[in-house]
Amino acid sequence: MERTKNIDKPYLILISGIPNTGKSTTAIKLASKLGFSTCLGTDEIKALMRFYDSDFFINQDSHSCWSHYGNYCNKTFLTGYKKHCQAIGPGIAAIIKQAGNMGRSVIIEGVHLWPEENYDKNNNFKIFHFIIIQDKPAMWRRNIKQKLDVYGSKQENVWQKHQEKYFYVQEKLKNISNLNKKLILLKNLTPAQNVNKILAQL
Repeated sequence: MERTKNIDKPYLILISGIPNTGKSTTAIKLASKLGFSTCLGTDEIKALMRFYDSDFFINQDSHSCWSHYGNYCNKTFLTGYKKHCQAIGPGIAAIIKQAGNMGRSVIIEGVHLWPEENYDKNNNFKIFHFIIIQDKPAMWRRNIKQKLDVYGSKQENVWQKHQEKYFYVQEKLKNISNLNKKLILLKNLTPAQNVNKILAQL
């Protein structure tokens, strides 16, 4: 049973951040603690959107959209990253709208949750937006190794190649959170520690 069953509005818990910061593990552990049946990753939403939408930015990845904007640098990487988030945004909003119509609390995690976007235009939810920050390179690389051990992903070289650019995006996320007190940073914590911090905020 949902821990939040008796509140006035269902909860929308957003967990964002660059790749390999522990978003998925945090979301799954949190959903278990709260008894939420709806816990989705934006990668899954993107995969569904690709079946019916040929848009360039939907069919790219967060590390490749920079190519639409010219030379490879921090500025074009950030611009492409944001555009990728915006392209996936309608799919995220549709899932959230459906959950709101059903009065169901939902957790969504992923790199595509840009903190300046409004995903609940109908104001159906009590929203909590957490940004997971992992700005210690050694810990970030450890997270990559753990993901490879569990999922066997072949993206290690891609993530390592773009580490500097991803960390630039992460600095932007921190700057945005400093201007919006509704955004909550979870910095250099384990998924279990993230869950405890989130529960304390609910």
